[in-house]
Amino acid sequence: EQTEYMFSEAFCDGARHVAMSKLRVPHLQTAAVDGGKKNDGSGGFRFGLFLGISIPLLVVSVAWMISAGIHTIPLSESSSVLIVFRMIGLCVMLVWSWGVDMMVWKKWKINATFIMQMDPRHHSTWPSLLASAAVFTLIWSLSLTLYLFASWPPSQISFLGSIPALVWPLILVVMSAATFIIYQFISKAWLVRSLLSVLTAPWHRVFFNHFFLGDQLVSLAIVIADMEFTGCWYSYDAWAHTSVCVSVTKYTRPALTLIPAFLRILQCARLFAESSCSSRH
Repeated sequence: EQTEYMFSEAFCDGARHVAMSKLRVPHLQTAAVDGGKKNDGSGGFRFGLFLGISIPLLVVSVAWMISAGIHTIPLSESSSVLIVFRMIGLCVMLVWSWGVDMMVWKKWKINATFIMQMDPRHHSTWPSLLASAAVFTLIWSLSLTLYLFASWPPSQISFLGSIPALVWPLILVVMSAATFIIYQFISKAWLVRSLLSVLTAPWHRVFFNHFFLGDQLVSLAIVIADMEFTGCWYSYDAWAHTSVCVSVTKYTRPALTLIPAFLRILQCARLFAESSCSSRH
């Protein structure tokens, strides 16, 4: 009762019912994005199914490249499409890593929801993250396989001949962007709000989740540069068959890859200004 009273006085202007609505939250596992459904085994089945289909698709893609030879695709197109698949592939790997991290935190009873300042009623659990990663691994593998089959004539599948090969990577990009937007609505835009806090680090206090995301952005510097190239390439070069974006990227890529490290330095500068303790940075 004393804790409830102190919380209501300090954070809710004495409104006890508001304080109770914030303090008394459902169990973290049942309050998650997956709707709080009990585990009936179907999640593990879907996870294994999607991952099991993805592995043969990757094997088929690699075997196709070895047998047909990637040199049959124009170099300008193959190198550009490789950047698109690399961008989405690295993001999928990040989701896998987040899922494994949350699984470890759950096992060792680390309250990551509190540490990361997530909404305890609307957040993803490690099973939902791993399931999402498995689904997008399947989509990524399928998109790569369809692109390879459609790029090297004669196409072995009849309907692929009427669809431009570059459409398949574009569908992958659109689906990834749409999924990101949907998840932000579900999670009350936690990631977007946290990223805005990282971008405006010098003007407000920096917390652990901001440092954590800052480190993630440093690791994703290549992905940030690939996003710029993908947007430019699909806006013009892919359809005009030119190399404007390729010539521009040699200037934009170094600048974009420096931004995460610069933001991380600003975070450290802000924390140093608050604490005046260099050992924490």
